[in-house]
Amino acid sequence: MRLLFAIPHYYKATPERAHGSLGTRRLDRARALTLTISAVRELLGGNQSVASPAYPQWTTANRISAESIEIVVCNTHGQHVLADLPLPKGRYRVKKAAIRGMMR
Repeated sequence: MRLLFAIPHYYKATPERAHGSLGTRRLDRARALTLTISAVRELLGGNQSVASPAYPQWTTANRISAESIEIVVCNTHGQHVLADLPLPKGRYRVKKAAIRGMMR
């Protein structure tokens, strides 16, 4: 079985903060996205791994051959914190979309 996780992600700091994605706490948003991606890998990955306190070090938890997991972070117009993620290459891929503004 193959598992696909699509994670919508948007961040743009604005003075009129209406949502967390518009707040000024960029590193908090990066940490939340890092923890989300890490949790999927740790809990469901084929070679399950556990993140050490000092990212990006990972310790293999077991070598059971399990599901194939693909994590896609979907973003728009370059409004994201992906450059701030302390994750090793290959932990996720990015899909850019052209979306016209937030839903209200």
